Amino acid sequence: MVLRKVNLISLLWMISIILLPLTFLLQVLMQSASPALLPYIVLSLIVVLSLISVRKIILKDCSKIRKNNIDVWVCLYVMIVFFHSVCGTLFFIISPIQALSSIVIFIFPVLFYYFFSGRVSESDLQFTLYGIAVAGLIVGGHFCYDTYVKMTLGQISEFSQKAFDYSMARSNLSEHDANLSRITVGYRSHGMLDSHSASGAWIVLGFIAALSVLPWQRRVLRRVVMFTYGLMILISMNFTNIISFFIIQFFVFSDGITFLKDRILWLFSQGFLMMILFPIIIVILAQQTGSDSVLDYMYDAVFTQLGLIFNTDSEEINFLTLTKKNLNVYWQHLGIMPFSLILGDGFSSNGMAKGGDIGWIESLATFGFPVFSLIILGLIRLIFLGLKTIKSSSKSIKCSSDENRIRLLQFSVAIIMLILINEGHYSVWTAKSILPIFFIALAIFRTFLQKTRIANN
Repeated sequence: MVLRKVNLISLLWMISIILLPLTFLLQVLMQSASPALLPYIVLSLIVVLSLISVRKIILKDCSKIRKNNIDVWVCLYVMIVFFHSVCGTLFFIISPIQALSSIVIFIFPVLFYYFFSGRVSESDLQFTLYGIAVAGLIVGGHFCYDTYVKMTLGQISEFSQKAFDYSMARSNLSEHDANLSRITVGYRSHGMLDSHSASGAWIVLGFIAALSVLPWQRRVLRRVVMFTYGLMILISMNFTNIISFFIIQFFVFSDGITFLKDRILWLFSQGFLMMILFPIIIVILAQQTGSDSVLDYMYDAVFTQLGLIFNTDSEEINFLTLTKKNLNVYWQHLGIMPFSLILGDGFSSNGMAKGGDIGWIESLATFGFPVFSLIILGLIRLIFLGLKTIKSSSKSIKCSSDENRIRLLQFSVAIIMLILINEGHYSVWTAKSILPIFFIALAIFRTFLQKTRIANN
């Protein structure tokens, strides 16, 4: 009976994870924000089942879990969110509803950090990764379908129209001020989530989770995973996450530095295989449907992105000019709210407008310069520490459990990388569906560090 409860808990973890990206779909269909709470309702059920099963032993042992620096930073994050929510309400800067919304969106995900900091079983971890991989496939499959409908058939799907209407109703924007790209024929799809960046990031999340589950000796299956998720992210035409995909595959899952030294030809043939097959597949689809719009858009999109990166755009629009423009907006914002340079402007819709082209500037405005700088430096340090540990530990694996620990560390490092790379363009850490995964990655990292210190002592 106990075993059934434990397996049920693992299954519920998987369901709660799959619900994270699906909640926006349910919100659109129901035209209500309530479905966003579904993952946390499942989480509450997990807590109840844990208290009445063998898991109560694990809960009693939580006091033995030592605190570390990551715990301190997560606690500081929670305090900052509460500070802005409470102070904003007291000084009538934001409404109580906005304060409650900030707490739900930005503090509830910390519950995942609490449980995954040594308070879940290996089975729970495995089913959680399965959930992320499955959710990535669902989001990616919908992304590819919606791209096909928009780019090849020249139609706007019913979901895209409803998602646009729902977003308009929630933001209180007029159609003149709104971003119409979601319902514009010939423009890339936004996928299942509220933005194309979040949808693209979920495909990469699924890819990371799938490779973190599969043993290293399953090389053929791992290549199938790489090709499947890679093809979906290429079809999505979300260039920031395409770059994220290849960087993560190269440095986290393939030991890219070693490949650069010893296997550059193999890397060229394998790593860029999808980039060769992708346009071939698109051309075949376009020929079958008799539509050249997708090819025209891809041509324009690719050269536009190259122009942004290499400053070759004829209209002088590139990442440098976009960064200057957003910094000017931030500077004007500081003129209105000078204290936000130190304290940040908080997590509500007040303050500097969010959703622009340069994510790190918006995160800077949210946290303030001191905290933002320390967070970025801390995450970069975790990445280098993780990559160094992965490389050194991979050479001294003695059993399958050692490999499992390394693959979990790869998962954590890859998620942190994904978040930071996206900061260069559109922030994705603020998405309700992605922030819990980020905290899970941090929790797994801190658990790995703790077990390593115990083993060394």
